[in-house]
Order: sequence, then structure tokens, then C-alpha cells
Amino acid sequence: MLLVNVSKNNKSQRRQTPFALKILGKSSMRVFVRLSLYIMVILVLVLTDLNAKDSQYAEFESAFSSVSVYFKNKPLYKPVN
Repeated sequence: MLLVNVSKNNKSQRRQTPFALKILGKSSMRVFVRLSLYIMVILVLVLTDLNAKDSQYAEFESAFSSVSVYFKNKPLYKPVN
């Protein structure tokens, strides 16, 4: 015997859409979420002061300085006519 719940009032079974989704729509909401994630990543990087030049590691500083000196001394590329 199979019991099926048949109700005339489907409001209790419906999911309510979030308020922001009603205003923006699905595609706009995705763009908003991606932008907010990018902004959060940028803020975390800025607030933690992750900068290659300001590194406290001596090995990294020596490697960075040798690479930067190499590129500073490299002659400019001149195309052949």
C-alpha cells in the first residue's frame, strides 16, 4: 500500500528565495559573490603585508637582488632592420 500526501496548500513545501537573490537575480548574484571574494583576497594580502621586497628571509632577499641586478644590467632588445 502506497501512501501519498496530497495537500492543497503548497506554501509550506516551497523554498523561500533569499532577499538578495530576489533583488539581483542569479547571474548578478554570482558576479557579486566573485567580486566580494576577490576583494577579500586583496584585503587579506594587503593587511598581512605580503610583499616580496619586504621579505624577512635572507635567502629570498639575496635571490631577489641577484635577479633584479641581472635584469637591470641586461641590454635592451634592439630589432634588426
